[in-house]
Amino acid sequence: MAQYLPYIAMAVSTAGAVADYRGKQAQAQQLEAQAKQTELQGRVNAVAYKRQGNEVLRRMNQVLASNVARGAARGLNPFGSAGVVEMSNMYNRRLGVSEFQIARDNATMAKEMAKYQAGQQLTAAKTIKKLAPFQMMGKIATGYMTASQIGGADMGTTFADAVNPKRIFDFGV
Repeated sequence: MAQYLPYIAMAVSTAGAVADYRGKQAQAQQLEAQAKQTELQGRVNAVAYKRQGNEVLRRMNQVLASNVARGAARGLNPFGSAGVVEMSNMYNRRLGVSEFQIARDNATMAKEMAKYQAGQQLTAAKTIKKLAPFQMMGKIATGYMTASQIGGADMGTTFADAVNPKRIFDFGV
């Protein structure tokens, strides 16, 4: 039984390394899904800001129409360029356009920030995918070294042969 202990340790180490590798793959997929969700949420926020801007313009038009109607009811020329109604309308236009521009800028920022955050998540996923195989091989190599310490120096093969991908993945096919 003791002669099989190094091989059991190596098998357990390899199984753990493969499980960790699969976990890293799942983590990368989760980050990719989060990136898509982040980008979608950014677009949703942008649409909400655009709606807010449209609502500001709609309210501004209501105020302008109300001012014109009030001015006409009082006997003032509502379309005169020097009247009180026109001054009030210019002030309301300036406020309305300013609020609309803020909403438009917020929509742009929401989309761009979502795109930036999604890019960071995709970069993290790509990094995990690149490093996961190396981490797996490192864990297998560590397991081999531990197993060789348990079972003696040789275990029937050299360290270079133990981590050789051709030997590991050669299934006799």
